Amino acid sequence: MQNKWGIYPWFLEHGIDKIHTDDVDSFKKEAHNCKMFECVKEDNQYITLKYGEKFFRVKPDLFKEVAAPKFVFGQKVILEDKRVKKQ
Repeated sequence: MQNKWGIYPWFLEHGIDKIHTDDVDSFKKEAHNCKMFECVKEDNQYITLKYGEKFFRVKPDLFKEVAAPKFVFGQKVILEDKRVKKQ
């Protein structure tokens, strides 16, 4: 799953055991908006999801892979002739 993009449709009903204990409070603030995360690391028990500059360790079973976005956080883009170009 590393270097993949996806959503993590977690709700309290799934149980807080799906989220690393150090990340539960901060993940609760981000998870409810159906955001796209980048999976940046895997280990035996958790995957690490990145959203902007924030990182969250979660269990992998709820991760749903989606196509990578055309642009990522902080990337500059230029609008030119109604087409968007990466800079």
